[in-house]
Amino acid sequence: MVCAVENCSAQATRRGWCQPHYRRWQRHGDPEGGRLHAKHDMSLEERLLLRRQITASGCWEYTGSKDSGGYGALKISGQNKKAHRIAYKVWVSDVPDDVDVLHHCDNPPCFNPEHLFLGNDEINVWDKMLKGRAAQKLTADEVVDIRWLLSQGAVAAEVARAYGVHPATICEIRTGKLWRHIP
Repeated sequence: MVCAVENCSAQATRRGWCQPHYRRWQRHGDPEGGRLHAKHDMSLEERLLLRRQITASGCWEYTGSKDSGGYGALKISGQNKKAHRIAYKVWVSDVPDDVDVLHHCDNPPCFNPEHLFLGNDEINVWDKMLKGRAAQKLTADEVVDIRWLLSQGAVAAEVARAYGVHPATICEIRTGKLWRHIP
């Protein structure tokens, strides 16, 4: 298939455009022209919708930058903000800093306001467990052993590798964020 832009004979890759025209559309909102709008001239709603791709399941996937967790990320006043959190603020209501914006769809790049709800860490954990996404890799005895190793000066990354978990899990065990019910 050939690019939909007039007088372009390159092969179309996305949305009917060749790669250069697709990139131009991503950056400037127009596959043929130059910069039609600057970020500072656009509302947050316009910026989000410019980077929206609707999936068969109804998710609005953010096509711009993503953070390490796969969540859409956009810069606002020089700071990275999560797209789904901004979307909730734009289309639903304000979100206090101590409240999380969670996904019914469990799709990190999704920012469809109908797929989002407010919660906290505890609600998020329960939501994961109800959906069968909370894999528990450690036993209580292993947590006791891990705490002992850490008390002896073991490095969290090495302990994590030995037990087949992420280093952040070991750090959260050390600080009591995880497995706080185990002494």
